[in-house]
Amino acid sequence: RLFELAGQPKSAIFGDFDKQQYREVRQVCIEAILHTDNIHHFPMVKELQMLYEMNSDVFDMSLQYWQSGQLDFPPREVCDIFQDPDKRCAVRNLILHFSDISNPTKPFPICKRWAWCIVD
Repeated sequence: RLFELAGQPKSAIFGDFDKQQYREVRQVCIEAILHTDNIHHFPMVKELQMLYEMNSDVFDMSLQYWQSGQLDFPPREVCDIFQDPDKRCAVRNLILHFSDISNPTKPFPICKRWAWCIVD
């Protein structure tokens, strides 16, 4: 339904993309939507733990510098870690997953409204 709506003349947000760009955007959107399924929760947690463990020196040092006000955030070393497409994809999916599972933490009227939007 997303691509049906996005393809309408009023909202043709992908209209100026060439075939390769459209294919890439479509793949990102589908993957992101599929990662909202809770079946991916624990593998994402494990992937995030591995990412931290493999780069803990950089993350910990940059946090200390940031807390002491010695460094703009995020530092170049952290940005370099996320230049890898797989890591960027993992973070994108993780942010979307956080957004998806955070609904119950919102005030009940907002939570209820969003839940009914999903059901509809």
